[in-house]
Amino acid sequence: MTAAPPFDPTSEQVVLAAALRDPDALRRLVRSVSADDCYADRHRVVWAVLREMVARDLEYDPPTFARVADAIGFVEADYGGERYLVDLADAYPDGANLDWHAATARTEARLRSSSDADGEALLAEMRRPGASASDVASIARRILSEATRLQVGDASEATRGDRAAADYSDVLQRRRSGNVENVPIGLPELDAVLTWALAPSRLTVLAGRPSNGKTSLTYNIAKWWVDRCDRGANDPRPILWLPIEMGRTATQDGLVSRAARVGSQRIIRDFAGANLSEQAEVARAVTQYVDTPWIEWFDDPGASVDRVEEVLASSVEPDPERDDRQRSRYGLVIWDLFQSSLGDLSPSAMAASLNRAQSLARTYGTHLLLVAQIRRGVEKRGDKRPNREDVKGTGGWEEVADQLLVVHRERVYDPDLEDDTMEVGVLKQRVGPFGMWLQYEYDAPTFFVGRYLGSSAE
Repeated sequence: MTAAPPFDPTSEQVVLAAALRDPDALRRLVRSVSADDCYADRHRVVWAVLREMVARDLEYDPPTFARVADAIGFVEADYGGERYLVDLADAYPDGANLDWHAATARTEARLRSSSDADGEALLAEMRRPGASASDVASIARRILSEATRLQVGDASEATRGDRAAADYSDVLQRRRSGNVENVPIGLPELDAVLTWALAPSRLTVLAGRPSNGKTSLTYNIAKWWVDRCDRGANDPRPILWLPIEMGRTATQDGLVSRAARVGSQRIIRDFAGANLSEQAEVARAVTQYVDTPWIEWFDDPGASVDRVEEVLASSVEPDPERDDRQRSRYGLVIWDLFQSSLGDLSPSAMAASLNRAQSLARTYGTHLLLVAQIRRGVEKRGDKRPNREDVKGTGGWEEVADQLLVVHRERVYDPDLEDDTMEVGVLKQRVGPFGMWLQYEYDAPTFFVGRYLGSSAE
């Protein structure tokens, strides 16, 4: 029998009831409670809408709540409609011991998060070819220790913050000494922020709306990866690229355009009209980035999680770093778009597929880059940059990601802007800083992510 995850329904309902009934309590709570602290899916939606209302300087009432929910992409079925909101507000009318209940909700959320992350690591280690009994035992002991520590109440924000800072400091120290592998993503300013970047056994989610630059960023990453392998970098391994959304031909055209710095439409529609220099650059790019041993293409329409696992399992080789382990010969898997490989996009099926994908990265020692398309609710807001709630609302992406990156181009929504800028948001890292946006010059015809322009906080 599977144990129920840590969850205190009373504390969660007390917090939400107070937020719905008391505007001052709502404004105070949004500073300390997030949607991630809610266990029930509809409560996550309720809290995401309430936070948006506070951001818009609106007070709660059911009609306004419904309009704001619609504006950010939620329907009544997502939160239970007005009847559920009224029942929720009336459940605990006095809001007694509100701070204690808010702290309890946060503690339960942290315990769930810790249990999920360590549980996934334990399962991945147990399933990995050549798994080490001592490593499995170490993870199991950590799970028991963390659960005990949180349940006895040693879960203050200061304790958690101090420990996270210490963990990050330790990772950076080990990385400087060569004991933590960090494979850069190819943009120096972004690499300076990311703890692991494209390191093996990690999973990165790259999310955004159409035309905002998700696939463009994969072209830049892939070019850098191939150049790195050609230069004889430490542990060179090829990319396994799943161009499920666009297909192999269109994706290769985009990669060649980025590498040659020749507009994609010139290559596709008027290559004969290009000058000799452009034609030479395109020919060179085809040789270096299409006819290369460092990229293998897998655009099978049936590229399900099961099928990809078969490909990775068939590519297993000894791990040169550990004699007792094996790994895939692929160092990076680019899966664009992950949703396009799934027949069932219901929340439960999506979460199961994402957990399977995370296990693949751990089991086969590869970096898995999942490209995700988030829902269109962001386009109805004034600030159209995606946030964690947007990604969470699309499925379980935020939970499985070791790193969550999102991209945004304001010019997509305002074509009159003179400058085209791509913003890359670092919305999550398991260890390390997050919550910042890095701006780069962007050239849409060639998909080129160019000069760094600066950064800002969320």
